[in-house]
Amino acid sequence: MAAKECEGVAKEGPDPGRILAGRQLLDGWSVMDRLRWLAPRAPATLTGSGTQGPGGRIAMAHIAGEVTIDAPVEEVFDMVADERNEPRYNPRIVRAEKVSEGPVGRGARFVAQPKSMGAKGEMTLEIVEYDRPHRLRNLVRSSYMQVDGTLTFEEVDGATRLRWDWDMGLVGPMRVLSPVLAVIGPGWERRNWVGLKKYMESGRR
Repeated sequence: MAAKECEGVAKEGPDPGRILAGRQLLDGWSVMDRLRWLAPRAPATLTGSGTQGPGGRIAMAHIAGEVTIDAPVEEVFDMVADERNEPRYNPRIVRAEKVSEGPVGRGARFVAQPKSMGAKGEMTLEIVEYDRPHRLRNLVRSSYMQVDGTLTFEEVDGATRLRWDWDMGLVGPMRVLSPVLAVIGPGWERRNWVGLKKYMESGRR
């Protein structure tokens, strides 16, 4: 989005009741732009529990959902477990690499870079539970966010039901914007996994 257009949206953006209707505009912004713009419009409270982190307790947004993918459960699991695959189906991740030795499994660590955030936005992901092809639990850490989440994979008539269950919170100077995650987090996650569904069902894997 051009700078002039962004200025116009920030100045005359939709009121709180129209936040969801404005998602197409927000999609053109970086993660930080979205958080800053939505902060004063977000609900005052979050669902989920808090965890202890740098600078005190972190308010966590609980985000869950599911999607059914017309592909074998083993293939879906393997695609998701290896974080290096994410740029194939999620255009908001521009780079992902494995930084630990050995096979993809419990203890494997990755570094991923979100679009428009540069090196400072890099996220580290560690697999802390690995039960192929049924369950993954990942920890994600960055300079601005912490995520603790579980993914489950269930075979349904030859297809795969993928469920996600995440606790997400902002850290550091961004902590005050944590309520924003309750507004935009569910949409982010669904787009990610719908992107995976489209990729797996396209035959490009």
